[in-house]
Amino acid sequence: MLLLKDLLNYDFTSPKEKPTSKEALTLTAGQDLSQVSDYVYQTDTGVGIWCPTTGATTSSVHRTRSEFKGKPYYLTDQPLHEFEVTFNVSQVNWFGSFVCMQMHCQDGNDPTNKTFFTKSDSGVYQLMNGMRIENTSKEPQKKLLLDNVQLNQDFTIKYTISKTGLFHIDAYQGDNKGSLEDQLSEGRAKRQHVPHFGSYQQIDEGNSKEPKGDGSRLILILLKEYHGDVPVVITPPVEPPQPTRTIQNLTADVNTQLYLWQQGLTTDVDTLAKIQTLKTEADNDFTISDERKALYTHITQTRLFIRSGVDFYVRLQQRVDELKQGYLTALQALQSDYSGKVDTLVAGVNQLPVESRKAPILNDLQSFKNSLTGA
Repeated sequence: MLLLKDLLNYDFTSPKEKPTSKEALTLTAGQDLSQVSDYVYQTDTGVGIWCPTTGATTSSVHRTRSEFKGKPYYLTDQPLHEFEVTFNVSQVNWFGSFVCMQMHCQDGNDPTNKTFFTKSDSGVYQLMNGMRIENTSKEPQKKLLLDNVQLNQDFTIKYTISKTGLFHIDAYQGDNKGSLEDQLSEGRAKRQHVPHFGSYQQIDEGNSKEPKGDGSRLILILLKEYHGDVPVVITPPVEPPQPTRTIQNLTADVNTQLYLWQQGLTTDVDTLAKIQTLKTEADNDFTISDERKALYTHITQTRLFIRSGVDFYVRLQQRVDELKQGYLTALQALQSDYSGKVDTLVAGVNQLPVESRKAPILNDLQSFKNSLTGA
């Protein structure tokens, strides 16, 4: 179970006013969260968050937030970055939308990714996602991440980002699962990123339609943040799982039922339904099993590892080329410097009065100069 003390490494922005102004109060990492206990508090199952629709806001927007903020990092700092939060939402604002999780850029107001808990036109709750892959302030198109999300039931969102900017998102609630993936541009991937999670309302405060006591309420059940190497996954079994019934057995069962029906040896009105069921079993005999899902996970994580390795090799080769060029430049400068000094000595020797002593000295100097240029 997540405890308040587990969140002390994160900043928290609340709808509470600062003592000296009407702007939102932000507690930095390590400060006592009891100062904002109306908005973040311990429950029996995790950390509760309440975000009223009307309250103090930051200077850049007119929307309230009860939101935690992590520490910034560069994607190139580690091969893999994972950020996972399990939520349980019990109340949504009258407008029907708030941001529950986002990956912000530390140097601007154009987040790379936002995940919205929102109510569709048909009244169904969904997780919608907007991702900027380029360096632009234009709002990205929202895509469906998870449909038919239930209130008062746990659901999980996980961001997985490689050092090269491959951004993968998984979301699930029970057996209901969804995922999205995109590649960040080189420019955006180079920027410093910082995770946010909690409730950030998507409607301005003080709207005339806002009912009394309106807001969003949720519980943080689980929080995981990881920055490091690509984890080693369990190798799937070499032998694929065998179906419980072979295609041959299913075909024999179908043929038997057909024969009995054609010969009038059975008058069971469900015979045709039984035949169809057997055919469906045959068609689905090789459906995706847990072992095959594990294999898919292994392939996906291996791809991330390979991409990270290729990126490291390219950077290593670039560094080798830089060192090589630096060495050649320094060698050329040294050769030029010594060649100039030899010319100066030659000029001095030529001024000596004794001709018989000039020749051996000049020959030695010329030999030295030739050795510098490789002549």
